[in-house]
Amino acid sequence: MRLVIYQNGNGYLGFDNFELKTNTLSTTNNVIEGFSFGPNPTQGVLRLRAKVILDKATVYDVLGKEIFMQKGNSTEMVLNLSHLSQGVYFTKVESNGIIQVIRVIKR
Repeated sequence: MRLVIYQNGNGYLGFDNFELKTNTLSTTNNVIEGFSFGPNPTQGVLRLRAKVILDKATVYDVLGKEIFMQKGNSTEMVLNLSHLSQGVYFTKVESNGIIQVIRVIKR
């Protein structure tokens, strides 16, 4: 395949044997079995539940800064978010090598 980009009718960039490969960012296989959470929005406490053991939950702000991390060893976890300011946070939940990220609204 040959790709030529034109500007004002003049070709100025070309590639021979151009190939575009894409990857999926997530799949349905990367979900924690039976995972649920709530309430969302929350005023302080966020409950995480699953059919499998939850290993760890890490809370991040919208800029990606880690706020806190909590280890677990149960099918349920309770995160206390009462000390956080109002806003949107992301929580990375890990279970047996599977990672699921959820968006949480703190009111």
